[in-house]
Amino acid sequence: MKKYPPLEIRFRGIAVSAETVLTQGYFETNTINEIREELRRELLTEDLDAELQTRYKNTTAHTVILRFMTQPKDPSLTFQKLEELRTNDLGVSKIEWLYLVEMTGS
Repeated sequence: MKKYPPLEIRFRGIAVSAETVLTQGYFETNTINEIREELRRELLTEDLDAELQTRYKNTTAHTVILRFMTQPKDPSLTFQKLEELRTNDLGVSKIEWLYLVEMTGS
C-alpha cells in the first residue's frame, strides 16, 4: 500500500451503556476512506472480497475507553459524572500506523 497521511480522529463526547463507556470519534480527514478503497481494490485483485462489507461505509471511529468488570458501587453517581462528559470535546488523536491482522474463527 502507498503511504498515507496520518488519520486524525476528533473525539467529542461519550456514550455510556451498562457495561462500557465509548468516546465518540469522527474522522477529520478523508484518509480512512482512501485506505479502505485501496484495500478493497487489492482484495478484489486477490479474489479475497467475499466477506467485504459493501452495504454501508463507517463514518465514525468510536472507541471503548472503559469496560465495567463489576457494577459500580454507586451506579447513580457514576453515571451522573459520566453524563457530565457527554458532549465534551476530548481532543484529536493522530494515527500514524495501521496494522492489518488476520482473524481466524468466528
